[in-house]
Amino acid sequence: MSIATDLERTFSASIEELRDRLRERVGSLANDAFKKMTTQKEYRGLEINSNYGLSILDGAGRKVPLRSAGAEQVVALSLIDGLNRTGRGVVGTHRGDELLRERVRCSCRSHCWRSPRGCARTRPR
Repeated sequence: MSIATDLERTFSASIEELRDRLRERVGSLANDAFKKMTTQKEYRGLEINSNYGLSILDGAGRKVPLRSAGAEQVVALSLIDGLNRTGRGVVGTHRGDELLRERVRCSCRSHCWRSPRGCARTRPR
């Protein structure tokens, strides 16, 4: 096996794992939102599938086959809320994003970047 093939497999597996974790998080948050918004207390919650489709579960854990227009809207809003809250939890938490936001273009006019304290080339000693 080549190193490139090994790297490709590693990255593909990592992306799948991240996607699965994020889908679970979206489903959990959508379920929480659904429980807060629905007036039908006989519903247990929502179940998310691999395509981000949501099914309503009844009290026994079975999928509800027919949903009212109102229930469809609550499910849609729940999904939007889950996606929104998951996105806010992911974006900006990566250390690279934080470092990039902290740094500014250096005044030495080279291609280096400096922290707000200054570049080693231009900082007074």
